[in-house]
Amino acid sequence: MAAPRIKEELLIVFVYDTGRLMREEDDPVNALVYFYPSWVSDQQKLILCGQIIGTAHCVSSIFSTPRIISLRCGKFVFKHYENYILCVGTDRQAEDWCLQDRADLLYNLISLYHKDLDTIKSNLPRDKHGEGREQDGEDMNEKLTNIFQVYLSLLVHSSIFKHLPILKLPKSGSTSFSESMQLLQCFQGKPGVLGGTIMSRNKILASQLSTKLTKLLAISDPYRLQIPADNIKPSYRLPVGVQLLKIHLPESEIAALNTDTKLIRESIEQVKLRKQNGEHNMSYTGNGDPPS
Repeated sequence: MAAPRIKEELLIVFVYDTGRLMREEDDPVNALVYFYPSWVSDQQKLILCGQIIGTAHCVSSIFSTPRIISLRCGKFVFKHYENYILCVGTDRQAEDWCLQDRADLLYNLISLYHKDLDTIKSNLPRDKHGEGREQDGEDMNEKLTNIFQVYLSLLVHSSIFKHLPILKLPKSGSTSFSESMQLLQCFQGKPGVLGGTIMSRNKILASQLSTKLTKLLAISDPYRLQIPADNIKPSYRLPVGVQLLKIHLPESEIAALNTDTKLIRESIEQVKLRKQNGEHNMSYTGNGDPPS
């Protein structure tokens, strides 16, 4: 007798625009700017989202803003923006921490490469009258579809433990780490460079960045995956295989990198000064006190 086939878990993600449903005559269809999976019918989308958002509003008005809502049809986690609500859920009664971890990963990827959903909307192209087609949600839906096409695959295939993929070196390669850190410190001594990380086959060899930022870079793997981030196009020609991506960091991260960079530059200056003083003392061969 064949074993029963286990139903595959269904990942549900949708983005709700809170500014599109302010009056009684507003159409709830316009408030739903993105929904995954796309094969779900419009009626099912509206029923599900109406239940979830309605329950969230009801609980918020009585108690406080809910973090997780569990219904018969599944469990859902909320991430709030200024004008949007990002909801990540599943059709199963999954563990809260597992679902929260998925929502955090998606939220952090958006924050790193796009800042937030409101910024994504503000960067949409506009026509000559200053009004974009995002008024009917088409541009926003198209943009989010391209973004989540990459990020949702990372949610499914990334490890739930989010461990750092560290490159294990043999004894014969023990100097590689030291050379990598020296290279990063050399770059960090250049004006405008705050820090960096060196990876080999998406495994970390050395890093000056925070653990959270290093994890996000390793998970997103921007070298092999086509991350839908804003590309920076410099006036000069980039070497083959090099790309410049715009990322958004919190002020605390930038402050920490600035502090580390300042210490590195001070250390480099001290080493240079000691080297100059050493050469100066060695070059003096006369009697009496060395020249000042």
